[in-house]
Amino acid sequence: MSKDLSDFNELLEDFRLIEDNNQRADLLIELAESYQVPPESVASKPYPEEFKVPGCESEVFMFTAAENEDSAKFYFAVDNPQGISAMAM
Repeated sequence: MSKDLSDFNELLEDFRLIEDNNQRADLLIELAESYQVPPESVASKPYPEEFKVPGCESEVFMFTAAENEDSAKFYFAVDNPQGISAMAM
């Protein structure tokens, strides 16, 4: 599932409006359930270390694939099954 920047900004605003931490956690879990690994045409395990997001505790790898000459699509591989926040985003 891909999201454009306006969708992402709306999601951030939703999180700002939720004051209850349990509700925030529930929303993260719900979003994480739709997480999809990158297609094998983009990346496959074991993921190369040079694509690892520095400082991320969830062991996230970021890949790009050109969609056309003016745009690219970003893919994220979360290598930690406990990385619910990373999967949600």
